[in-house]
Amino acid sequence: MSPLRILILAALLLASTAIFWLWWTDWLLIDDCLDAQGKWDASTRTCLIDAKTYRVPG
Repeated sequence: MSPLRILILAALLLASTAIFWLWWTDWLLIDDCLDAQGKWDASTRTCLIDAKTYRVPG
């Protein structure tokens, strides 16, 4: 097996492991929740966001 093929397989394994880890730990969901000014509830794996009503002048 050529060194290039081994390098490509190692890169694919590393990328797939990283994607699986991000999905398994809910890291992406937690990051999106916090970016939206929400609060992450780990026990239910949900994002809690306070609903606010804004009036548009006019």
